[in-house]
Amino acid sequence: MKFPLMAVALLAAASAHAQPYEQPTDQDLQAAYCMSVLQAMQADLQAAQRGAAPGGDIATVSGNAAASLSDRIDRLRSYVLPKALASDDATVSFAAASERGRRDYAAAQADPQVAARFRRCSDLSWLPF
Repeated sequence: MKFPLMAVALLAAASAHAQPYEQPTDQDLQAAYCMSVLQAMQADLQAAQRGAAPGGDIATVSGNAAASLSDRIDRLRSYVLPKALASDDATVSFAAASERGRRDYAAAQADPQVAARFRRCSDLSWLPF
């Protein structure tokens, strides 16, 4: 379920005031990185779905994968957003981690070693919730 942007912003603001928040941790930055990697994967999958035959095996498999990606992105977003909005310094750090994720995803097709960086994004058991 998608929350309206305003509701998410209000929740983030409330969370930021409820707990003091200094600098993003490595786990926080990993979450921002993974969120951008998974969003790039989702965009590629959606492009593949547009080219797939309706009702075919590829459409079914990609539909299941899209739902899984969407769930993981939502989970990461709910973790990252309140922290990213906590301060300007945090926002810059999260933006840098997100940009690195997008670049790594784009470079992974040419360099398989880069793909090793975002393997951790497939299993989010390291997230606290």
